[in-house]
Amino acid sequence: MKTEEGDTSSKEMSYLSSLLSTNFFVGSDVPYLSMEEDQRDGDKMSKDKSEEEKDFISCPIVNILDSECVVWCAPWKGSLVVHVLRKTVGFKMLEYKLQQGWAQYGKIRIVDMPDYYYLVQFTSEKDYRHALFEGSWMVADHDVVV
Repeated sequence: MKTEEGDTSSKEMSYLSSLLSTNFFVGSDVPYLSMEEDQRDGDKMSKDKSEEEKDFISCPIVNILDSECVVWCAPWKGSLVVHVLRKTVGFKMLEYKLQQGWAQYGKIRIVDMPDYYYLVQFTSEKDYRHALFEGSWMVADHDVVV
């Protein structure tokens, strides 16, 4: 049986059309735009978008007091995060090597972190500056990233 082109009741609906005709917001007040309505309103929507982008801040701003910052950062003051590249080094071996190379004026404490990263805490500022600024470090012939 032939159908006229204007008769949409007996036409087969494409998969895309069936997805676009479904209102996923059943029972809500969110209006659903069909593809045609979306294309008609495209110019209006793009203008709204550009205005929104001007107001968009990529990073939220959180105002804190200096005294709060000092308290929150206190546990990590005088600490460095280190990682040995391309090598899985045991905790004791790394601790021994870093004690030899970095603990000249005070003591260091190493804390194991996930994915073979380590937190190194210093008691001496001289040792901290030495570890941070004094050149490339190696353990078991692999670079240590500070």
